[in-house]
Amino acid sequence: MEPRIQYAKTSDGVNIAYCVEGQGTDLLFVSPPPFCHVKLDWESFFSHIFPPLAASNRLLWFDWPGTGLSDRDSFDFSMPAMTRVMETIVARAAFDNFAIASVLGGV
Repeated sequence: MEPRIQYAKTSDGVNIAYCVEGQGTDLLFVSPPPFCHVKLDWESFFSHIFPPLAASNRLLWFDWPGTGLSDRDSFDFSMPAMTRVMETIVARAAFDNFAIASVLGGV
């Protein structure tokens, strides 16, 4: 089954594409900017990681602004902007206590 792509808007008006899949412990997966695309990550690049993670976790992953299916006209990769993006999607997904996973320096 393919995850449903959803969108959340940051406080500065940027639309962020994200997906939530699975049940269990909440797990935020942070892909390295600018190499992310929520749909393609599930289907190809992270296809060997995401389904097993979603089998035992509630997995949340997203596209950074300017990448994938998120707003393409925003490229602010400053720490405050990146924090704002993550705060927005974890709030939208109702993640209160969660673990964070990353590869290739995503966090």
